[in-house]
Amino acid sequence: MAGTGSLNAQAISGSIWSFMEKFSVLIVQFIVGIILARLLDPKDYGLVALTMIFTGVSAAITDGGFEKSLIHKQDLSRLQISTVFYINMLLGIGMMLILIAAAPSLAIFFHEPKLTPVLQVVSVGILINALGQTPSAH
Repeated sequence: MAGTGSLNAQAISGSIWSFMEKFSVLIVQFIVGIILARLLDPKDYGLVALTMIFTGVSAAITDGGFEKSLIHKQDLSRLQISTVFYINMLLGIGMMLILIAAAPSLAIFFHEPKLTPVLQVVSVGILINALGQTPSAH
């Protein structure tokens, strides 16, 4: 049981680092939000908020938990890694295409014509994020 103390220390250290990472991301997002609120007029700030909602949901769907499964598995085969990569890539392409296609309808629904090009351009970031998930986890 000598390894248990080391394992506990690693778990505590990992938890602290994870908390610090999440907390720092929230602080940065908060600061960026304040800066954007000061720089943009309310209508443009609303456009940014709408864009973030749709890209956030899309990014959550493309993640699908595969990245976390790669982190938790000790010995991964090349087949497993490449399968997760291609699944993430297909989900990223799918969400990007859905967002590009849905952008005009969303713009009509929200009575905001500027939303169409903004969503279409930002949706490319969803694919880029999906392509980077597997290498960052492995």
